[in-house]
Amino acid sequence: YSKKLPKDDIALIKIREQGQTAKLTAKQLAKITMQKKDDKPLYRNEVLRVTGWGWMGARTPTTAARLDTSNNVQHSPAMLQQLAVNVFEDLNCANNPEYEDFYGAGAICVGSRKPGQDSCQGDSGGPLTRALPSGKRVLVGIVSNGVGCAYKNIPAIYTRVSHYEKWIADAIRLAPKGVTPM
Repeated sequence: YSKKLPKDDIALIKIREQGQTAKLTAKQLAKITMQKKDDKPLYRNEVLRVTGWGWMGARTPTTAARLDTSNNVQHSPAMLQQLAVNVFEDLNCANNPEYEDFYGAGAICVGSRKPGQDSCQGDSGGPLTRALPSGKRVLVGIVSNGVGCAYKNIPAIYTRVSHYEKWIADAIRLAPKGVTPM
């Protein structure tokens, strides 16, 4: 990622198994399968799930203030939130002047068909998943960028993980000796 080419909004981190500040059990921290390029592609209006700790309430796109559209102070939730969102056609984001520097092959255009439901500030980097027939979930995207929050039919940009499949595999393969990728 760089400010000059903001389309590559992705990073990998390694959580150390020893020396971590929090002890996490396998139930609390588990691997998730990532969408691959050859997997079934996303389709328009497909229902996905976004999860996060971000601000709650619709935020006006024209203000940086932490106020929702009713002039109430936005807040972060006490509990992890999740909600259903829909895949929008690429043109909904690609043709939006606010997104021209951010939208490309490595992005997914996602939003809600209902007002008041969206990812927001504080959700960035969080998972966007799809349900498999088995009931398990697969990671298809990462919360990236948007204009405002929670407006009906105004989508946001998510990083498409399948676009970075080779980059992720190379990063894991080239990890320093003694570092076991999660």
